[in-house]
Amino acid sequence: MLIKQEIKLEMIKAMKSGDKATLASTKLILSEFDRKDKEISDDQALKILVKLAKSEKEVMAITKADHSDLLTTIEKYTPMPPTDEELTEWIKENVDFTKLKSPKQAIGMVMKQFGARVGGMGKKIAELLQNND
Repeated sequence: MLIKQEIKLEMIKAMKSGDKATLASTKLILSEFDRKDKEISDDQALKILVKLAKSEKEVMAITKADHSDLLTTIEKYTPMPPTDEELTEWIKENVDFTKLKSPKQAIGMVMKQFGARVGGMGKKIAELLQNND
């Protein structure tokens, strides 16, 4: 089932149960999806969710909030980001730095391998590549 469909089902469930926090979160997410396109792929949906999560975390940091219903809902549908160890291991096994002019040229390889899981982690990946060079 597509992510968008799953979130619609969660919204319906929240309406029926009277869960106002989940209802508001799912409506916001679905409106973001619809701003992009009425029919979106899971990859597009994940990119939107990652951007929403990043934005919400920034708001939480500014307002010093310790909980966000929106972030809780988003995290149900987004894959966990890879750990530094997981990234480092993959880099050591798959990146041949002798063929690259700069370690930063491998960022695309890492992004392609891990997809939406590494959304917003460009600086972290660059650091790990520098350390493994």
